[in-house]
Amino acid sequence: METQNNPFFNSALIVGMIFAFLTTATSLIVGYSVINSEPTGSLVTPSSFSFVIICFVVLFAGMFAVRHHVKEYESPLQMGRGAVIGLTTGVITAVFSTVLALVWQLIDPAFNDNMMNALIANFEAINEIPDAQKEEMIDGIYTQFQKQATVAGQLTAMATNAAFYGILNALTGMLGVKLFAPKSTNEEL
Repeated sequence: METQNNPFFNSALIVGMIFAFLTTATSLIVGYSVINSEPTGSLVTPSSFSFVIICFVVLFAGMFAVRHHVKEYESPLQMGRGAVIGLTTGVITAVFSTVLALVWQLIDPAFNDNMMNALIANFEAINEIPDAQKEEMIDGIYTQFQKQATVAGQLTAMATNAAFYGILNALTGMLGVKLFAPKSTNEEL
C-alpha cells in the first residue's frame, strides 16, 4: 500500500503549531481575565473552565491534521494512520504550547505570580467554606504554582499534556479519516 507511506509529519507539525498558538492564546486570555477581575468569592471562575475550553480547542487538531494530509496527498487513509497523525499532532501541540508558555514568561515574568495572587484573593473572598478548608485550598494553589515554576514541573506538565492531547487527537484523527479521506476502491466495510 504505497498510499499509506505518504509523510504525515508536515501536516502534524503545521496543525500542531497552529493549535499550540490557539491553546496558548486561550490560556492567556483566560489568565488575564482572572488577573484583571475582582475577587467574586465564588468557586466557579473562568480559570475553572479554562481546562475544558482548552480541551475543546485542542480536540479538533487531529481531525484538521488528517484533513491537511488528505488535501496534500489526495490518497485513501486507514484509521490507524489517522490515529498516528492525530497522536503526533497532539504531542506537537503539547510541546509547542509548553515552549510558548515559557516564552511568555520572558515577556511577562509576573504573569504566574499575578495569576496565583488573583486565585488566592478569590478563595479568600469565599464565605461559604470554613477558614481551615480555605487555608488548605490556598496552600494547594501556592504549592501547585511553585511546582510549575521548576523544570521538573514544566516537563511533567508537558508530558501530561502530550499524553492527554495525543490520546484525544488519536481519536479525532480517526474521525478525520471517516470525514475527509477518500474511500479506497478495495476497502472493506
